[in-house]
Order: sequence, then structure tokens, then C-alpha cells
Amino acid sequence: MFIRTKKIKRQTYAYLVENTWKRTGSRQEVTSYLGKCIKLTPQQTTHPSLSPDQTYESLIHELLKTTLLDHGFRSSSSSHFVLLTRDSKDNISINLQRQQVTCNNKPIILSLHNGHFCEHTLTNLFRFAPSDNPEETAHDLAQALLAAGINISTENLLILFEKFHYSTRA
Repeated sequence: MFIRTKKIKRQTYAYLVENTWKRTGSRQEVTSYLGKCIKLTPQQTTHPSLSPDQTYESLIHELLKTTLLDHGFRSSSSSHFVLLTRDSKDNISINLQRQQVTCNNKPIILSLHNGHFCEHTLTNLFRFAPSDNPEETAHDLAQALLAAGINISTENLLILFEKFHYSTRA
């Protein structure tokens, strides 16, 4: 499955799409509507220093928190972030604990760093499952981070992978 965006009347919307095989060949089927897309540009770029002593989930949480703060969000609690848009009409809210991304209580997609920060990509990060091949697991983990619009340094990716890989093998 992947996210496809579509522009309708100068507004971009996102859909979760799956490729399926028909007699006539491959077809894309929309499995769900994800919401309106809002493109955000970073105000700064921070690379957190992740600690190998943290759990996989807390490492992901730290990466997400840093990304949101870099894009102008304020933290209203440890897992809740808010951004008021320029015209102050829209209230963008992120709840990491519930993996929700909303604007005025409606689901939305944030376009960050060529990725899509939304409920779908957050769920993929928090429920990431390894494959039998460590190289494939590392690749899939990096892809899941990039799909969510999370820029990560090589050093932090290695810490995250090692924590994930060794905690799931124990």
C-alpha cells in the first residue's frame, strides 16, 4: 500500500492505494481516503542525539517530536502538539499516543520532507515488524521513516535499528 495525492480545485487530498491484479493487468484501488494535505516547510533542522538506552518506541517518539518542533509545532504535553496556521483559523493537532493528525478535528496529512505525516504512516512506525533478513529490516525501517517525512541521520538510524533489531530478538 502507498499514499497517492490528487489535486482537486487547487487543494491536494491523500488516498491510501493498493495495487491489485486483474485479468487486464495491474490496477490501483483506493482503499481509504486519508484527508486534506497541508504542506509544511521546516523552520529549522535539528538532529536529536538518540540514546541506545531508550526503548524503540521512545526513540521513535523523540524523532517525531523533533520533526514537529522543527516545523513550528508547540508541545502541549509529552505526546500532544499544536500548530496554529498563519490565519489562525486552522488548529493542527498531533496526538502521538493515539497516532492522530487532525485540523479542526478532521483527519489530515502533513506533507513533510517528501513524505506524508499522517495516522497511516505513524501507525506503520509504531507497529513496525522486522523481516527475517536484517538488511531488509533496516531498509524497510528507513523507508517507513522517510514515508512519514522524518529526516534521520545515519548515526540515529543505526541506533534505532540496533535497538529495534535486538529488542525483537531477545
